[in-house]
Amino acid sequence: MPSHDGPGFHEHAVEVNRLENRADSLLRESLAAMFDEQPDPIEVIKWKEIYETLEASPTAARTWRT
Repeated sequence: MPSHDGPGFHEHAVEVNRLENRADSLLRESLAAMFDEQPDPIEVIKWKEIYETLEASPTAARTWRT
């Protein structure tokens, strides 16, 4: 298990947080565009699930390592 006190840990944690926030923004933007542009509700549901699974991955990795 890596030390939380090691050199550079804070900088890495800040970068991970920034990337998670960006992933959240991209998810919201992608879902909004998809609901506006995709006429097939089945396709919307399928892609919504894929997007949400991908967005949850960084959070799951962060939770797993702590």
